[in-house]
Amino acid sequence: MAQKAMFKQRESLFRRKYPMSKKVFRKLVDKLEPHIQNAGASRGAMPPGGAIPVDLKVGAFLRWMAGGSYLDIAPAHAMSTVSLFRIIDDSLKAVCAHIGDFDLTDETILDVEFLRKKSTS
Repeated sequence: MAQKAMFKQRESLFRRKYPMSKKVFRKLVDKLEPHIQNAGASRGAMPPGGAIPVDLKVGAFLRWMAGGSYLDIAPAHAMSTVSLFRIIDDSLKAVCAHIGDFDLTDETILDVEFLRKKSTS
């Protein structure tokens, strides 16, 4: 349910929560998915409700990287605090291992400019 609600948001609200467009977010999810999709399952850490969708994992990770509090992020992404911290750990490892694989396209640069404007306004 949280996953569907995430993409039903207006583009402007989505950008405020995850400082990028939905299109760039989807590209990031596609890039990270093979590396974090089953990271928890491999160590026997499957949450009671089943696997957490990768979209929610990446969204929660981005919110945490932007300085969000685990007290707000976990419930907003329909996950436990323990799951959130495992996701942060798995996501950091995936990003660090594959940082050179990310293509900084013009669209991504535009998102950086969007953030700069927001931070100075």
